[in-house]
Amino acid sequence: MNARRTPGASAATLVNNDSLALRVMLVLAVVQGVFFLLPVAPAYTRLGSIGLAIAVLLVSRPLKDRALSRQMACMLLSVAIVANLVVNLFVAAPNVPFRIFQLSIVLSYGALLLAGLTTAIAGLRFRHAFTAWGVLALMVVAMERIAGASDDVSTATGGVAWVGPVVNDSIVGTRFAPGATVRTLYPDNPRGYFDEPDVMQRRWSLFKFAGSDATVEFPAEKPGVLRVNIAEVPGRVNWHIWLGQSPLRIKLNARYEVRFRARADSARILVAGVGQAHDRYLTLGLYQAVRLDTAWQSFRLTFQATDSDRNARLFFDMGMHAPSVELSEISLRDLSSGELLETRAPKERSVTYELNSMGCRGREYTQQADSLRWRILAIGTGSTFGVGVHQRDTYAARLEALLNDPRRGAAAAPRFEVINCGLRDVTPALIPGLVNALAAHYAPDLVLLTVGPDDRSLSRGNDAAASPASSAARLVGLFHLGRLFQRRDKSESYAPDIASTVRMVGLAQASARSHGAKLALMVFQHRRGQYWTSLDSALAKAVPATVPTLNVGPALLPFGEPALVVHSRIDWHPNELAQRLAADALQKFLTERGLLGVVVGTDISAKRDASSPRTP
Repeated sequence: MNARRTPGASAATLVNNDSLALRVMLVLAVVQGVFFLLPVAPAYTRLGSIGLAIAVLLVSRPLKDRALSRQMACMLLSVAIVANLVVNLFVAAPNVPFRIFQLSIVLSYGALLLAGLTTAIAGLRFRHAFTAWGVLALMVVAMERIAGASDDVSTATGGVAWVGPVVNDSIVGTRFAPGATVRTLYPDNPRGYFDEPDVMQRRWSLFKFAGSDATVEFPAEKPGVLRVNIAEVPGRVNWHIWLGQSPLRIKLNARYEVRFRARADSARILVAGVGQAHDRYLTLGLYQAVRLDTAWQSFRLTFQATDSDRNARLFFDMGMHAPSVELSEISLRDLSSGELLETRAPKERSVTYELNSMGCRGREYTQQADSLRWRILAIGTGSTFGVGVHQRDTYAARLEALLNDPRRGAAAAPRFEVINCGLRDVTPALIPGLVNALAAHYAPDLVLLTVGPDDRSLSRGNDAAASPASSAARLVGLFHLGRLFQRRDKSESYAPDIASTVRMVGLAQASARSHGAKLALMVFQHRRGQYWTSLDSALAKAVPATVPTLNVGPALLPFGEPALVVHSRIDWHPNELAQRLAADALQKFLTERGLLGVVVGTDISAKRDASSPRTP
């Protein structure tokens, strides 16, 4: 006959198991305490971790003769330690090896806690319960290591990875930082269209702010040379143009040496620095100005790190002066170990996007167009932005070139500007607000709105770098194991919201009218399917006759869907062929419908009339 378990028996079980539980906790506490004595985490999280570890070491003293209370205290401390470690993971966003070590500690404490609960509830031996939960924890760590091993490359999900700084935006929530350089990375290059830059190009990124304009190039005739062409420095503030490489790991009090050779097109000052690549962008011991001339000079700058950081950057500020700069033989070395610090640069197949100070793709445009310019503001999602397409091949760039072709007409023809303000992954509900803000800044004559399925139905990829989520989502995102169970075809099953698109057109027209601009609509159809038929039908019924509408599908579809997409497996955005055909159709449509103004002498008539919008 089975003996009934009594409260006294449960207490006895806990007392008998207390010795092993405490020994396990003491080992984990010592490991954690030693680990966080190293400069691998922010000071405030290290102090919290060390304090909790010491608490575990001391808990057995005041509860020496109270085994049950001692075990419960250990379990409560386990909960506090796990919470502290998870917060550390969330705040510090460490690299994969460091994160795996922390997760191992988190899961070990979790196994200990669950073993204690199992012992108290079921009366099992602690040794057996801890073994079972421990094995499960080890399996999770192993699978997490596999899932996170390729966290920084596109092949982690078999799709498209986005790389670029993101900022919060009052209109669209989050977007790529104005003035930034953004890239999409692809796992392969089946059409040979994507760039495959060398290691130097992959390590360095250029950032521009507050209307500054510059480009970075790697001249083929000068191997190993990086050139920053500076076109405009309106604010003359050093950090408004900077070139940087990150992430790099810097250790507190370690001594480092930065070496580089540099020259400029004329005399100027260049600032070299090492600092944070996140948060407040504080310097970490080096921010030194050097004087450049037209001749090449060699520089050696040494410094002692003022803090530890796993996401540091080596950078050059050059926004104070206009002369362009050339750099070569750049290195950052730890003087104590001799280690050369460089950003890991896996092989890339990529497309690069240069954003201006308004976050629009391409060059800077003046805030107001003069009477000799006819300005078109192109707004939409990734098809307008040109996901997977070089700037020169987007329909906005091609349309601008077509409209300014001198062969189109007389020499007195106006100069046209087509500003590409498409945003990837923006929802239809947010576009009217975007039209209002951008039209207020650029004062266009015509707003060209592109409609179609949004980016969720056109691409599949790793958007972690470009789409910061809520705190809860980021916390869950630290554990990459969930990726193993994601549906690989989720984008294919996504159904765009046609009703929202139709509502958006009406609101966008009102926003354009309020700024004295006319609205035209382009349906960027480059694939077949029921969605496009339904969209055409809905637009025909709902869009007013005062909104000229062009569906470019008839011009594109005869070429066949496979020839019109960026990547046949993972990115169904319209490619450079589709963009070119759309630009040709648009140029013809806008001309025939009289949407490009009328030349009168050297001026353009009918520039803006908010009270009486132009009709086709």
